[in-house]
Amino acid sequence: MRLANKVMVMLGPVSALAALTGCGRGEPPPPPPRDPVIAAVLQEPLMTDPDLVGLSQEGALFTLAGPASAPIPLIDRTDDERAKVRAGIVRMIGADAQPAPDPAPAMTGTEPAATLADTAARLVRELRRDPRCAVPAGRSAIWGASLPEAVPILPRGHLIDGVGNDLPGCRLRAVTFLTPLSPREVIDFYWNLAGAARLSPRHDAGQDDARIFASGGEAGFAAYVRTRADGTAVTLVTVGL
Repeated sequence: MRLANKVMVMLGPVSALAALTGCGRGEPPPPPPRDPVIAAVLQEPLMTDPDLVGLSQEGALFTLAGPASAPIPLIDRTDDERAKVRAGIVRMIGADAQPAPDPAPAMTGTEPAATLADTAARLVRELRRDPRCAVPAGRSAIWGASLPEAVPILPRGHLIDGVGNDLPGCRLRAVTFLTPLSPREVIDFYWNLAGAARLSPRHDAGQDDARIFASGGEAGFAAYVRTRADGTAVTLVTVGL
């Protein structure tokens, strides 16, 4: 009897310790719900700091306290990536999309040094809108996340810069992005988007770039397409859409 009591006394502290240890082995708390706003932003096109791009001679240069070692391309230009972009286009406009007609020769292209605001002001003039519509409220690539649904960035486009405003009746958006597709494929994409949006498109070509200009009343868009060393650059401007 005495031996049993001693055993019980000896086991008492051990049991208490096991009980305390078990308190920390419960199920972990569930993760907090994902913020839908953050989730939506994470799905938007990739963005690049325009100031860094300007320092990189059209491509990022990786340096470590010394001269640049090698250019790092801003976008993936492999055949696999091009196939993914084309698959995204088919999902958006269908497999039976029509190619744009041959361009009209008379067009004054974008100047190499033209800013997004300059290009936006040009479209505002062509649409005969109030010049105040071309005044940007701020410069940020985030404007690319709120382009009109009818005129988005090309699938998997790499967003570089943007300006815009939400003035009543204006709703200006102007962005620049890169794509691995050829200029002709970009032109065909925006030609078909214009038709789907019931806008009247026109294909123009200049010395260094081509353009789709589409309008309907006082609203419209223009997509300027230019070949660069690191891909095809597109400046997309929308007004009133």
